[in-house]
Amino acid sequence: MGQDAQQTRLFTQMNDAVKAFTDDLKKNGRMNDVLLFTFSEFGRRVAQNASNGTDHGTANNMFLISGGLKQKGILNAMPDLANLNEGI
Repeated sequence: MGQDAQQTRLFTQMNDAVKAFTDDLKKNGRMNDVLLFTFSEFGRRVAQNASNGTDHGTANNMFLISGGLKQKGILNAMPDLANLNEGI
């Protein structure tokens, strides 16, 4: 329940920082020279727990950002949220 506002705030903060960084790289002609790699140190379960948070889980994501990527877009299939393993 309370996760939406927190997640929106955190994703906005990260988005703004990545955008500022990549805008600077592009402005200086260095976008192809840098690979930005982000990931979470652990996955999260989909369902909320009793504290309105989420427990550690098995799923995770990674973002690769660069002007020099050989393949762009989503590199693997999105998870099937209708086919979870015990809420993970």
